[in-house]
Amino acid sequence: MAYRIAVPLSEEVQQAYEQMAQVLGKSVGSTISDWLEQTLDAARMMTMTVERAKESPARAMRELQQVAAEYEERLTQERWTFCVMIAL
Repeated sequence: MAYRIAVPLSEEVQQAYEQMAQVLGKSVGSTISDWLEQTLDAARMMTMTVERAKESPARAMRELQQVAAEYEERLTQERWTFCVMIAL
């Protein structure tokens, strides 16, 4: 079952989703809904992170730093792969 909710958006956010919807050939509502579905795991992770931060701020900070370091390493590896592919 799909629920409908009204969400206030800034003009900048509205324009970004309108442009995305136009490119995808979808409605703005469908585009936002799809985006939220695709980022559901991230929303859940942030919820757990905030809950942990309330219990132990230092631990939550360490975990966020670890995630950031992992993403940085992954991006670095992807850049090197891309550079190698271009060189070939």
